[in-house]
Amino acid sequence: MSGVLAELALVALLVGMLVASVWDILQREVPDGCWQVMGIVGAGLGAVLLSSNSSALGLVLWLLVVGLAVEHFFDWETPLHRRSQLAGRWIELSAFVACVVAVAVAIGLYGLSARGVPDAVVATLAVVVIARALYEVGALWGAADARALMAMSVLVPLSPATLLVLPAPAQQFADVVPFALNALINGLVLVVIAVPVTIAVLNLRRKEFSARDGFVSYTIPVGDLARRYVWVRERRERRAETAERAMTSQEDRQGRSVAARELAARGVDRVRVTPQIPLVAFLAAGALLAWVAGNLLANLFALR
Repeated sequence: MSGVLAELALVALLVGMLVASVWDILQREVPDGCWQVMGIVGAGLGAVLLSSNSSALGLVLWLLVVGLAVEHFFDWETPLHRRSQLAGRWIELSAFVACVVAVAVAIGLYGLSARGVPDAVVATLAVVVIARALYEVGALWGAADARALMAMSVLVPLSPATLLVLPAPAQQFADVVPFALNALINGLVLVVIAVPVTIAVLNLRRKEFSARDGFVSYTIPVGDLARRYVWVRERRERRAETAERAMTSQEDRQGRSVAARELAARGVDRVRVTPQIPLVAFLAAGALLAWVAGNLLANLFALR
């Protein structure tokens, strides 16, 4: 029964990430409902698994940690912002501290085991904390990227058996690292390889390649700016990084429309841009690769 539920959770993760990827590619935004469904399904499946394999303590801690993750998928802060901008922040910070302290105390008292604190609880909590920290420091540009990591961790906290046989050190590494972090590492590897190569090929085909910009930016007609998901890199049109990070898809499109009109008024025909990377789509590909071949970086180092 537990094996069937684990497989069901993996299928739900892959399907959910596929749907989220389509939204991310087409709109550069993912509806909250996608994460909400993934989070609720993962919470339920995890609770059923732990209720049969773990103690009551493990189930309670699972629900506590999952609650911390799933609250990120609901817009409960907006009503509080009408009274205080800091109220939601303090509530979330208190929830993080409470979860971390509760899990840490439970580990100290009962240890890491099926009858103490399950590994799935620790893995999910670690991903939630890391995802939120990465978002806060700007390493993840969109809230959807952080939510994707949290949703994946709720559905599949621990890495499943890979379809391919891996070198022993790589297998050990993939087993220790939470599944969502393996997916993140794989996704970033894909970004580092695919994006510069694609931009370079595009520049070479247009005979616009240069040593400075050939791998990071390219030009498009100013008239196409409003409908392309890009950041404008013309010096006079740059926006502050914090503003870029805070934009919704609609606000971003409006900003590009304004920039296009300003550039056209100055007689500019083409503008240099960098692509807005649909990281959720790369995370989905990274998750699929993590299931098939584990952690790509660990595999690379294991083969040296």
